[in-house]
Amino acid sequence: GSSRVVAWGSSSVEARGSSRVVAGVSSRVVAWESSRVVAWESSRVVARGSSRVVAWGSSRVEAWESSRVVAWGSSSVEARGSSSVEARGSSRVVAWESSRVEAWESSRVEARAAAALSIFGVQVKAKASSQVAVHLHQKSTCEGGVQIEVHKPITPVEWCEWWGAEIIGNFAVLYKGLSKEFKSAHGSFYAPGEKTVAADWDGGEQECGKGLHFSPTPSATKEFERDPVHFVACLVPLDQIAVHPDGQYPQKVKAPWCWNWYECDQFGLAIGEKFTQPIESVPVGEVDA
Repeated sequence: GSSRVVAWGSSSVEARGSSRVVAGVSSRVVAWESSRVVAWESSRVVARGSSRVVAWGSSRVEAWESSRVVAWGSSSVEARGSSSVEARGSSRVVAWESSRVEAWESSRVEARAAAALSIFGVQVKAKASSQVAVHLHQKSTCEGGVQIEVHKPITPVEWCEWWGAEIIGNFAVLYKGLSKEFKSAHGSFYAPGEKTVAADWDGGEQECGKGLHFSPTPSATKEFERDPVHFVACLVPLDQIAVHPDGQYPQKVKAPWCWNWYECDQFGLAIGEKFTQPIESVPVGEVDA
């Protein structure tokens, strides 16, 4: 059920349901369903179902099905099924089947079958079999696999292409999650059919504040607007969008103004009228599609 266990020494634990386990020294844990395990030192964990494991020290983890593992220190992980692993420190990971691995720092990864691998930094040592998709970030390298060198989006157009945001003419279609009064968390009003202008635009210099902020999809706005009641699709001028690729929130951009085109649901489907009357610089013939 919702048991909580702290295991030390040479303890042996089998956790099911929403159990939580902290395992230390040479403990052994078998975790099922939605169990959560924090493993230290030379602990051994077998995770199944939707279990979550955080491994430290020289812990060893075998992850199956949809388990999620974060490995630190000199932990060792073998991932199978659709497991997801984030490897840091000097962790070692062997990934099989459709597992997904994100490798950082001096981790070592061997990915096989149809696993997917993302590598961050030149210290990661990675090897992939012929069908593994490998995304290379921050000048990282990998032996084998189907390699994709990832470049951070710098320009507004690159950012839109990266996140899948639609471009219409000279505008990007971006989104705001809003309160029942169509206001943002910081008080700006985004009524459909009207223009919203930032009173404190700084030219795009700083990442947060000093402008209007936008997300690439309606659901992505939930990260910045708690429990939104309304979603609005906004036409944002491409040539005035500020991108901060190395910022804390590269998944959002900001601009000095926008045209609030229409209200939509969290999936982007229009609710009611699309407002296409002309405003400053809006190519009307291009936005009423």
